[in-house]
Amino acid sequence: MWGAGVAAAQQSLAEEFAENVLISRSSVHRILTYKLYKKKIFCKWFPHLLAPDQKKKKPAGSDSQNNSFKDSRERESNRFSDRIITEWGDRNETRSEKAPLKQGSLKVMHIVFFWHIRIFFLFLRWLLPKGTKINAQYFKMFIQDNLRAAVRAVRKKLPGFLQSGVIFHLDNAPVHTTRMVTIVLDEYE
Repeated sequence: MWGAGVAAAQQSLAEEFAENVLISRSSVHRILTYKLYKKKIFCKWFPHLLAPDQKKKKPAGSDSQNNSFKDSRERESNRFSDRIITEWGDRNETRSEKAPLKQGSLKVMHIVFFWHIRIFFLFLRWLLPKGTKINAQYFKMFIQDNLRAAVRAVRKKLPGFLQSGVIFHLDNAPVHTTRMVTIVLDEYE
């Protein structure tokens, strides 16, 4: 029973599988990893790498994430990483194809303001010459010179939109977490 169920639901989330079999999600995860020797291979974000059934599930998954994050009480109870489309495979199976990386001649930094449904304001596209290193000092200068103007422009264009503050989404690059950068970012929260 489990083998056929896993084969049919291999691209499903653990939550969906748990609902279908009527057991807890942690039990499903334990069975997949320790009994059936499956592992999460990776999460797919690139549309051209998604299987057709994953493309169908992605909008519904995005809508459910948006709805769950509207209520601040639910933010703590829902783990974002558990809601991403994942792929399960055998333990000895390798990762699927990676998205090709294109080497550009320029690095680009953006300041983008977005609502939970769509991007509504692209303020700045900052082009950096090839070979430029982005260190903490450079990133701090970028924020001080550009972010304040961006926030002012959004407040002018959409008054009241940023009343609840600005939430920053940065990747985990070390330059984003240095003390000098976090001090500057704290001014906006």
